[in-house]
Amino acid sequence: MPSAAPLPPLAVLPTRRAKTLHLIRHAEGFHNVAGALDRASYKEERFFDAHLTARGWEQARRARLWMEDGRRVRPGVVLTSPLARALETAVALFGGRDLAREEDLEAEGGLLMRAQDAEPGVRGGHRAVSARGAPPFAAVELARERFGVHPCDRRRPLSGKRRQYPGVDFDAHPSTDHDALWQPDARESEAEIRARAMALLQLVASGRVEEELALVSHASLLRHLLAAAVPAHLASAPSRLKTVRDTEDADGPGLVEPFENAELRTVVLVSP
Repeated sequence: MPSAAPLPPLAVLPTRRAKTLHLIRHAEGFHNVAGALDRASYKEERFFDAHLTARGWEQARRARLWMEDGRRVRPGVVLTSPLARALETAVALFGGRDLAREEDLEAEGGLLMRAQDAEPGVRGGHRAVSARGAPPFAAVELARERFGVHPCDRRRPLSGKRRQYPGVDFDAHPSTDHDALWQPDARESEAEIRARAMALLQLVASGRVEEELALVSHASLLRHLLAAAVPAHLASAPSRLKTVRDTEDADGPGLVEPFENAELRTVVLVSP
């Protein structure tokens, strides 16, 4: 019988050096649907800063119901990529109630997201969303999808996003109004996105005071973040976390496996 693998070393650390981080991939976007049929669709301009589909909004609503069951996820702040599909997912997961009229916002404690009209094949319609009862929201450029080539990953100007999402702080981690990072003919390298992912983790560890945070981001960024930060002997091990796909607590996917749309995994970030 082969000998058992040695146990990893243990360490006792003060709680002030650990943070709970809920990692969430955005729900289904229109570019995801088209790209699943033909990857060349990712280069189509109609998916510029892609929005959620109606199914994507529903995925986020189901994930919210799961999170609210037993109050498993109670972040002190929601950090989100400033791309539309991540902002919409974050609002659906952690925002207040939908408003029939934006005029109701005074009674609701402010407006998190303005109503948006549907555009077939491009954008799902949605009512305005209240900020009442919601944690603070902050947009973080470091949390974006891989830069370059694909219009779905190009960010619209922040001036328009500030109008659409008055309850999101776009200044806590400031960036330029126009997207200076996306290039039409050059894709961000593996080394570059991994370095950006580590910078994002450093920001969470030392640039935020909250002890429990939610991060709404994208498949490539989350994959590189975990691949860079998870110890090698744990990378392929089941996460043993309940995810929104499970019906009961069970082994989840390996920590560095690709995220599905609207999937959540919870990790503990420990500072050295």
